[in-house]
Amino acid sequence: MQRDAPVPVWGRADDGENVTVEFAGQIRNAVAAADGKWLVTLDPMSASAEPRTLALRGKKTLLISDVLVGEVWLCGGQSNMEWSLENSTGGPKAIAAAVNPLLRLARVE
Repeated sequence: MQRDAPVPVWGRADDGENVTVEFAGQIRNAVAAADGKWLVTLDPMSASAEPRTLALRGKKTLLISDVLVGEVWLCGGQSNMEWSLENSTGGPKAIAAAVNPLLRLARVE
């Protein structure tokens, strides 16, 4: 999650369903609209290397673990951005030597 900025968390649920979002001691509630959409906004947080769990509770519960607060970068561009390090010359060796457990990667199709 992006540090030092309000953090929107949204989703879909049944019409009128109560949804609770919990993260880093913050608890926010929402009610799904007729189209099922809901949105809450978490207060800005400082960067933290402490992995936390984002909990979304309604009729069902979704727990997203190992979430950090820090810098969020969105990258887009040419198809070569999809090339993975493991397929590059020396890539597997570089991956094995990497020592930064705080990096996270999310790929969106």
